[in-house]
Amino acid sequence: MPPVQAGIKTPGIYTDVNINTQRAGLPSNEHKVLFVTDDAKIMTQPVAIYDEADAADKIVANSKVGKMIKAAVKTNRLVDAYAITLAVDNTDPQVPFIDVDETLDIISPLGHTIIALNSAPTVGDQTMAWTDHLHFVSDAIEQRPAILVIPFTDIDAATAFAAQAPIETSYRIVVACYHGATGQEAEIAGAMAAALADSNDPAVPFNGVNLGGVEPVEDRYKLTFERQERALKAGVCVIATGADGKPEIVRAVSTYRKNPDTGLADDLMLDINGALTIDYVRKVMRTAASKERRRKNTAPQRRNLRSIFLAEALKLDHAEILQNVKATADQLTVTEDATDRYRVNVSIPADWVRGMHVVAVTLNVY
Repeated sequence: MPPVQAGIKTPGIYTDVNINTQRAGLPSNEHKVLFVTDDAKIMTQPVAIYDEADAADKIVANSKVGKMIKAAVKTNRLVDAYAITLAVDNTDPQVPFIDVDETLDIISPLGHTIIALNSAPTVGDQTMAWTDHLHFVSDAIEQRPAILVIPFTDIDAATAFAAQAPIETSYRIVVACYHGATGQEAEIAGAMAAALADSNDPAVPFNGVNLGGVEPVEDRYKLTFERQERALKAGVCVIATGADGKPEIVRAVSTYRKNPDTGLADDLMLDINGALTIDYVRKVMRTAASKERRRKNTAPQRRNLRSIFLAEALKLDHAEILQNVKATADQLTVTEDATDRYRVNVSIPADWVRGMHVVAVTLNVY
């Protein structure tokens, strides 16, 4: 709405309302969860799913979606969940096949932040299609970032899947494995997605978070420390039975292990909190900068824009989402582009807060 115009001659008090002011706090960190399943129902758009009965009405009775939403609600009562089935190409009725690309074309513009599959995609084209989708929706143009949850019940299969080149170079994928929980892939995916969505503070780790709706496995499936450690290092998010007898997240690692440009080992985005945090920081900065869309490209306006970004970064530092903001403030720059005078280039240091996963103690005895 435009401000009160200059030049009015009629006496009166003219009051405008501006809702695009800079806020004192930070925006909410909300998530939309999408379940993508191979249930036998043709769907052209996702539908909202509230509980198991709703899934039976909208999808089919005893569906994978029903299992996923049941586990999701038991993990996070406030989960905002939607569901769609994978498209099937029936060009040759004798040999129908899943058309992942058609499904991705449908969901691409919808902005779901956490996507959960009821089973792993096939190695090769399907896996590549999903990783390409994550890169596309999360890039600087689209800016609709997403995380993909893929369930496993065999630690060796999960480790092998995570070793694929497109997987181990992506920090937006969680390969969640509860060894021995055969037949509970849908529940694992639904519960894991709901747990990730229940992260108002994206930097808080998920260690010990219970996954509701997933039945505990027998003790004979318990992984040794060495096998669990090996899986975590391979990019597998291990789920184990906790002291209370309930399945819980050991550590929510992403599959990211190698830099996609150099191919060298890299742990910069080891935990899925890295993606969650950076996505939230981007949202905070975009929200603040978008309050004023009509700017002149002058030095005072560039200084003003820098002050806005710095103010948001300091809020994030106070919330312990970013750190060392004051120490790196000189690295936050807003400069006029050297060739395009209608553009400014902004550089914002984002030292995201890591979880305290390992506490190494030495008892000095006297």
